[in-house]
Amino acid sequence: MQIITSAAYLTGDLKVEFGDIPPSFLPIKNSRLLYFQIDFLRQSSDSIYLTIPQSYSIPAFDNYRLNDLGVKIIAVPDNLSLSNSVLFAINYVNSPNEEVLLLHGDTLFKEYPKSFDIFYVSNVQDNYNWGNVRLAENQDSGQVYAGLFNFSNQNLLKSCLRLDGLNFIEVIERYANEFKVSLQPQNNWMDFGHSNTYFRSKAKMTTERVFNNLKIDYYTVKKYSDDSKKMEAEANWFLTVPAHLKKYLPKFIVEYKAKPCGYELEYLYLNTLSELYVFGKNDIFVWRNIFEACETFLNDCLLDDKSAHVNFDEGQYLSALLHKTKNRLASFENQSGISLNQSWSFNGQSFPSILEIASNTGKMLDNKPVNGFVHGDFCFSNILFDFRKQMIKVIDPRGIDFNGNLNIMGDLRYDVSKLSHSIIGLYDFIIAGRFYLVFDKMNANVEFEIYMDNTVSKIQSEFLGMTIAGISIKSKHNYAIMIHLFLSMLPLHFDNERRQHAMLANVFRLYKELQLL
Repeated sequence: MQIITSAAYLTGDLKVEFGDIPPSFLPIKNSRLLYFQIDFLRQSSDSIYLTIPQSYSIPAFDNYRLNDLGVKIIAVPDNLSLSNSVLFAINYVNSPNEEVLLLHGDTLFKEYPKSFDIFYVSNVQDNYNWGNVRLAENQDSGQVYAGLFNFSNQNLLKSCLRLDGLNFIEVIERYANEFKVSLQPQNNWMDFGHSNTYFRSKAKMTTERVFNNLKIDYYTVKKYSDDSKKMEAEANWFLTVPAHLKKYLPKFIVEYKAKPCGYELEYLYLNTLSELYVFGKNDIFVWRNIFEACETFLNDCLLDDKSAHVNFDEGQYLSALLHKTKNRLASFENQSGISLNQSWSFNGQSFPSILEIASNTGKMLDNKPVNGFVHGDFCFSNILFDFRKQMIKVIDPRGIDFNGNLNIMGDLRYDVSKLSHSIIGLYDFIIAGRFYLVFDKMNANVEFEIYMDNTVSKIQSEFLGMTIAGISIKSKHNYAIMIHLFLSMLPLHFDNERRQHAMLANVFRLYKELQLL
């Protein structure tokens, strides 16, 4: 048996950031740590068990996925010690004499143990309360237990676990004193159990996207792309925004103009709002603080009336947005073979064609711009939150207008709608694949649901009551731009048909909500 021990909630700074979730449910690479742990353990054919606190309710999407993966859940009574929770789990499985592998819920490795009675160990550089190796021949080595233990003698392990007054380290060392074990050093140990080690381990698992390449060395982030215009625009935005906005940015270090073009920023040990929203479980008051921080940034981006002449004239923004949508939809039709003129059935209700939705929402757009310094892609994946300072940091600006010109100014309604498309539009949930979808292209019939819990609904309700930079979140104008954002994204996701279809389904979902405003 293989047991992922995740039967306690986060503590310390990680609890502040993510709320009451077990360590295996931490976000990594737009997923959860537990799925990488499961992939690691599937190098063996042995059954996989995941312990969780009894009071924890696994989100529906994760429940379905874990069931599909054949992972068995063991709900452990809250507040048991690690030793007692492990003993509870082994007794629950009730498979006498079977070998036991324990993987701590906050850790991950690349190398699977080649035999039994191996304990993984490592050297550390942080002053945390680690489980130091205290076996006689290793007590002065400075090594700590890294979170993987492989036992061949289940009966001996259980007898050690039953001893009163022993913590988990004392239990495994009692086992080691009675049964020969090997301490195997691990140089590629990824520890997610403390705030500093969490961010360093995340950096090792950098996500590469189609249009850019990120390199993180714990101190800086280097971003490259063959799209030199895009990199120039982003670098120019960081270099030319006014001084009063610099506090919202990571430190800009250098621009690389030789191909591949790019730039370098300081690496911030902060989480994106996307990670907090999709994978965390924070109380509503935390999100009020986050929304206030976003509002403060956008208010600081406003231009006064005297500066309006350097920005969009009335109607210019509207025409540019509609032109962009029209061109993107034509690309989508060519890519997918889906007619823009056919009507649809969405969750059992009739809906107009894609073109009709684009036209109807286009008529709801207000011509009067809100001039300001624009980020251009102000969505949750590009916003980080500093819990200590209670302020946001922004990355990955657009820096280019609809006409392809370098421009750090524009209509702030676009940034507000980008923010809305993450919160109300649930864009990040779709990117993470956390949805149910049946897409019948032939009969233009869609069934669609995004997996979210009641906490997300409360966060949305809080946001819908806001007015930011004079823009009502619940206005038809804001909803209309959100819908155009999803329409214009359709051809950008041609590499993932299921996600592309989910984006279209989400247009219908938002259009339905718009009709109720």
